[in-house]
Amino acid sequence: MRRLILTLLLGFVSCLSIAQERPILDWKFFKNDRPAEGKYQAFTWTILSYKYNFIKSNQEQMNIRFVVTSKADTAQSYFESARRLKNDTLLLKHEQGHADIVYIYAVKLKQIFEQTPFYKSNYKTEIDGIFKVVFAKMRAEQARYDLETNHSKIRSEQKKWNDYFEETIKGFSSSQ
Repeated sequence: MRRLILTLLLGFVSCLSIAQERPILDWKFFKNDRPAEGKYQAFTWTILSYKYNFIKSNQEQMNIRFVVTSKADTAQSYFESARRLKNDTLLLKHEQGHADIVYIYAVKLKQIFEQTPFYKSNYKTEIDGIFKVVFAKMRAEQARYDLETNHSKIRSEQKKWNDYFEETIKGFSSSQ
């Protein structure tokens, strides 16, 4: 009986690790108007996080199940009400791009975790180091996205990024 419960629990944890979904932003997502000190017309607060559980280990190597998530936080995000009234879908699509970057890096982080062997002697340091590297790359891509598109104002660059997001995310779903 104990083995059956453990098997069911491991199966449940395994499902959790795959359950990552792409956050889709719409007007309802943005509950806050641009604050007086807000330097952008819109801002999407995004979060990349992970947690892990031990499945089993032998003498040295650890078998770890990771759950990696990306999400956009409505409480910290805002959209200038005048832009919303104008139905500025270009800016809304730009903000979707920020959520997409976090989603893409969540998938990449999960893939790296799954492909990396972890050992009892240093698994915590290794996991933390991997996360820091991926997180830094994600932040750099967020900054490059805003720079290249000038926050959605350079339409040709925004279109290139939109195409990149769609192709990359489509590639994830076809490889699973």
